[in-house]
Amino acid sequence: MSIDLEKVLKLSAETDTINLSVLNETSWFNVTWLCGYIWVSSALIAKETTFEDFLASVFKNDPTDPNLPIDRWIPHCDIREVSKEKLLSHLDHARSDLAEAKSEEGCEFPTVDMPLNESSTLNLRSCYEIVGITNPCNKHQYGPTYIYVWRSGDWYHYCEIHNES
Repeated sequence: MSIDLEKVLKLSAETDTINLSVLNETSWFNVTWLCGYIWVSSALIAKETTFEDFLASVFKNDPTDPNLPIDRWIPHCDIREVSKEKLLSHLDHARSDLAEAKSEEGCEFPTVDMPLNESSTLNLRSCYEIVGITNPCNKHQYGPTYIYVWRSGDWYHYCEIHNES
């Protein structure tokens, strides 16, 4: 199984909203101490759906205020299957960034449970990373952005980690 980024782009451009027949959906966005952010989105799908449908829906609801629209950066990206270990390593890093941000005066973030924990990778069916192959391959002008999408059981998960410094 793979993800067709051209199809994601087409679905994103075709409709204002994408109906996924979602049974349960969560989305969370917060700034980290690195002048970056972490954005997580999960959806329990009621019917069989594709990664393309899920990603198009996620990108339609992007809270990150990107410098470039999706049609400018996604064509310069590739999708690569990644191991559960690599995903867990990045989720650990994200939790660490959030913990450091909480220690700064005036920075109080909610407790993030799902999908920044190992239980979100139980029954892992597939896991991918969206990586740049040519420029512009990032929706932001400064710093790297790491994007992971995976399916665990009937849940689809999206995690975007952006570090500006």
